[in-house]
Order: sequence, then C-alpha cells, then structure tokens
Amino acid sequence: MRAAFFNGKGQLRVDEVPATAPGPGEVAVRVSACGVCGSDLHSFLGHWPQPPFAPGHEIAGTVEAVGEGVTHFAPGDAVTIEPLIPCGECRPCRAGQPSACGHHEFISWHRHGGFADQVVAPARCLLALPEGPARAQGALVEPLAVAIHGLRRAPLQGGDTLLVLGAGTIGLLAIAAGRALGAGRILATAKHTHQAERAEQMGADTVVRMGEGNPAEALATLTQGEGVDVVLDSAGGSQAIDLALRAARRGGTLALVGAYPLPPRTALNEVIGKELRLVGSNCYGLVDGRRDFALAIDLLASGRVDPSPLVTHRFPLAEIQQAFETASNKSTGAVKVLVEP
Repeated sequence: MRAAFFNGKGQLRVDEVPATAPGPGEVAVRVSACGVCGSDLHSFLGHWPQPPFAPGHEIAGTVEAVGEGVTHFAPGDAVTIEPLIPCGECRPCRAGQPSACGHHEFISWHRHGGFADQVVAPARCLLALPEGPARAQGALVEPLAVAIHGLRRAPLQGGDTLLVLGAGTIGLLAIAAGRALGAGRILATAKHTHQAERAEQMGADTVVRMGEGNPAEALATLTQGEGVDVVLDSAGGSQAIDLALRAARRGGTLALVGAYPLPPRTALNEVIGKELRLVGSNCYGLVDGRRDFALAIDLLASGRVDPSPLVTHRFPLAEIQQAFETASNKSTGAVKVLVEP
C-alpha cells in the first residue's frame, strides 16, 4: 500500500509499504478521506518533531477486514476512527477520563495514520457513520469532536455568551457546535478575511478582526464591559491567552484547546482577581458517559452542524506535498484541506 511520511522540514514523500493485517481486536480500514490538521502542519513546518509513522488522524473510510474477536464491524461498513487510544487501566481511564490518560497511543504518532491507503486500528476506536451528512463529512468528525470536548469541559450552558478565539477549523467548528448546543450570543476572532466570512457562516453573531484596532476594547464594547461567560481558545499563544483573560467576565471560564508551540508569558492576576476557571481540553473522550465522537456524529447526521463550507481543497495522496503547502499558506484561502487517496 502507499503511505506518506515526513521527510524533513517542509517535505513529505509517498512510499510503498507492506499492508498490515488486523490482529485480534483490530480492524483494517480503507481510507476515503483524511484531513490536514494544524498539528500536522506543526510537524511539517519543523515546529514539532516528525514521527516515523504515516501522519494523519482525521480519518474516514470503509472497513476492509476485521481481526479475531471483532463482531460489531464487518467489511463494507462506513466508519470514522477516534485516534486517541487510551490504556484503559490508569487512574484517569478508570475514572472515565480517557483524554487524560498518560499512557495512551495516538494514531499517526505511535502507529500509521490516515495519509495512506489503509489504516489498522483497535475496533474500540471505530464509530459507524450513518448514511447521509455524517458519512459524507466523516473526516470532519474528529475536529468537531475536539471542539465539542472543549465546550463540554467548560461547560457551556444554554444561553451563555461564547467567545471563540481563532477561526481555523477547530474554532469554526466550535462556533457551529456552540450554536447547536444552545449558546446565546457567539463572538469570534479571526485573522484572515476568508476565516471571518466563514465564522459568520458557521453562526458567529459578531467577528472581531485581529490586527485591526484593539480586539480587547472591541470585545469590551460588544459586551458592555461585562465580558463573556465562556472563552474557547482554539488559537493558542500568548496573545490569545492574554485576550481570553481580559474578555472573560468575572467568574467566567476559559477552555484551552489550542496548542502552545512556545510557553506563553502572561500575567495571571486576572485569573485571581476575576476568579476565572481555566479548563484544559485534550482531544476528546467522555463527558457524562457519552463519547464526544458520538455527539459529533449525531450533530452532523441531524444537520445541526454543517461543516461542508470549511472544506476548501481536496488532493489525492500522490499530491500530498501540494496539499500541505496549500494548508500552510493562508493566502490560498485554505481552511480544511482533505487528502483522498
């Protein structure tokens, strides 16, 4: 089978590698689409290490073969894959918090990911995709689950004012999920024009443009100085966390979702003085006994979240170098780039 690999800073290659048969409890999935994530771009650009496995973790496909003991999936089933593989035995796992597992594996970091013809994964990581919108947008389930997990970790309550920092894929999906989950007013920040347009399309009431004026003052004006109930930071970095601390109301909550390539330097007096809650959100998992992936699939299937406007580019696996170059260059208008082997 074909599989793509990082090949140094700014480079990928496609190799022929032996296909792996599924072992006991595993399933082989023929990849139909895999999205380019911001974390993939960090490795591509040399900000993060480059794993020795095929990258790609936003995966949708069709079951090709099942290993011994797998009875709830069969060849031909349409599925998505939850790439976080918790150990199931540590204290967080036993407490129903697999997203905090310190012994987890991650597809694309510890085993081959979705920028390949085929992926082998534990059956417990697969979720069926029903016919309709969820199946058509199966590669968007993973980033939607990331956004949902952050909102549920906050937690977002019905009628809350929500501020989403950053209008990449996760931020845009957080806007849509926030609307579906009952947010009242939704504010967002965006750096690029095409991101601002899509933020409004996904349900933001007002978009504050970064780099134009003073975003903190603009947000204060929009909330009459009150601040917002929940800030979801999908952007990461010192500028975002500083803005989040200023924009949150007294007693409000910050859900930290975005990655921080460098340790942020920020004054924490706002956390103390305003009695803010800082909540970390790692990938996805269980909240109140329900998988974030399952809720994401339900929101797609019902049409309450429509991520189709986010897919701006599609490339075959043979052109993965161009796919990553396009995704990393925002002048292309890229939001979500899909690789379809």
